[in-house]
Amino acid sequence: MDWRAAIESARLALPPVAVGDSAACGASVVHLALFEAIPGSINKRGPEMCANCGVEPHGKRSPFCGESCRSISSVVRQTRGAILSGAITDPERQLGLGQTLWHQLGGGFPHRLTLIPEAGRVRTLRQKGGVCAHCGEAATTFDHIKTACNRPINLLAVCQNCQVTRPFHHPEVLAAPTLDLEQVQGRVWAETALLPCDDPLKWDWRAYMAGERA
Repeated sequence: MDWRAAIESARLALPPVAVGDSAACGASVVHLALFEAIPGSINKRGPEMCANCGVEPHGKRSPFCGESCRSISSVVRQTRGAILSGAITDPERQLGLGQTLWHQLGGGFPHRLTLIPEAGRVRTLRQKGGVCAHCGEAATTFDHIKTACNRPINLLAVCQNCQVTRPFHHPEVLAAPTLDLEQVQGRVWAETALLPCDDPLKWDWRAYMAGERA
């Protein structure tokens, strides 16, 4: 099977966008990374540059300039890897990729919020003072502060008007994405990985930081 045929098979393995519960809708977000895009040329990165964006210096402990670049690189690499291995048919892998991509698009982690039990929601809202962290009105729900972790320390109490998290495939998020989705699509579609960090088989971050080519 050639690479494009593998991508078409991956599309068929994903649940329909408009059907299913929160988990299924989250899994279907991966479709956004599989829209056909013409892979563009990307300048070579030196070890002093972020392996993903090629602009900011990455520091001494990571090849990426920040969490966002690390996450985007992970989405591209893991999507390519799941297509190659056939793991894209696994609903849990689909959901994991979909949630990460949706977060990068600016929609937060909507499925994770549905997993907070009612007793936990009430307790956490009480711990947060019961008011929206942004406007001071009564808080009714949450946003995640950093990761998808549902521990109270990672949850921000908010009202519905101030909530950033949006349901999967929400038009506001798709109309104004915080991520260059076309570049992600081009990197996923490329027959040969455009960046070392896009290659699920050969990416070696230690070698990258040492100035070698993985």
